[in-house]
Amino acid sequence: MTTRWTTAIQVGTVACALAVAAPAAAATIFGFIQERNQPVTRREVVLNCRGAEAGRDVTDERGNYRISSPHTGRCTLVVDRASGDVVLYAEPTRYNFEIIGERLMRR
Repeated sequence: MTTRWTTAIQVGTVACALAVAAPAAAATIFGFIQERNQPVTRREVVLNCRGAEAGRDVTDERGNYRISSPHTGRCTLVVDRASGDVVLYAEPTRYNFEIIGERLMRR
């Protein structure tokens, strides 16, 4: 009986720790960015959430980027002069974009 009680307390403690840690888990967006059907290489990509910078990355030679943020919800992704809306979820989400003028258009 003592073993079951000890196990129940341990399971409860772990469950509480996970419940508290879950909101702190990072949301991740990733994908590629192109302009005129060519990858946008070595350009800074900035994620703005709730009026502040939430993360940044630099695209690789294929235009790929990956940004993790403690925030979820609606945010804005900015590359040079272009921007577009994204939604961050607890699960990683792919956002591929084409730069058209000052807009990031989702592909």
